[in-house]
Amino acid sequence: MKLTIADILTRDVCTITPDDTLAHAAEIMADKRISCILALRDDIVVGILTEADLVRIGHLHVDMQTTKAEDYLSQQVISIATEQSVYEAFDFLLEHHVRHLVVVRPDGVLEGLLTFTDILKAADFDDFLRVKSVVDVMSRNVVTVAPDLELDQALAQMDELKISCVVVAEQDKAMGIFTERDTAGLVAAGADTSVLSMADVMASPLTTLAQDASLLDASILMREKGFRRMVIADDSGRVVGIVTQFDVIHGLEGK
Repeated sequence: MKLTIADILTRDVCTITPDDTLAHAAEIMADKRISCILALRDDIVVGILTEADLVRIGHLHVDMQTTKAEDYLSQQVISIATEQSVYEAFDFLLEHHVRHLVVVRPDGVLEGLLTFTDILKAADFDDFLRVKSVVDVMSRNVVTVAPDLELDQALAQMDELKISCVVVAEQDKAMGIFTERDTAGLVAAGADTSVLSMADVMASPLTTLAQDASLLDASILMREKGFRRMVIADDSGRVVGIVTQFDVIHGLEGK
């Protein structure tokens, strides 16, 4: 039986209107621990607000209470139909290099949302993942920052480099991590990012994987922990790479 998008998509999607404030959108995203929220007008998707957008908003010190969501929505929403197979969605994500696929009916009305997490949970890739190592697909360009770095500076780096996280390290040893999701929580809480350091906001202790771990090891741990990325460290605890859900899926390209 061919697994289709209709079988695995998330149908209970959180939405806002374009006229809602950024504060309202961020509060929902932080409370629900979701990576994006869709803006609807007359049941039609008109934009998407992601955690990456919140990083930029936090970096720019935008007034969340008065600014409308429509001012920061990503207008280009990549959509796909429900009858397509999971593997077609897999290819679609890779081709467009996006993390969210909006699923719509032929009339444009929202049906649901599809993410890397949905695909990795539903599709049987384990045999392929078992034979590949994390070092085959990991990114070696890991951005590390000192624990005393100001949060504002870290947000600036994340926004400018378009990265989803920074690893907090001291003397090359990983101490913690700060991600887009952490940003969403801080922004929603109205935190003053100018007075916080990375030591104040990083998630610690940091769960890491060894270099000889397989992609299956990474995939299982990410599923169990609800992580979207894993830091790879050598025997001395030095950060050598990072593997994201996208890297796992990209490692299966052509399989």
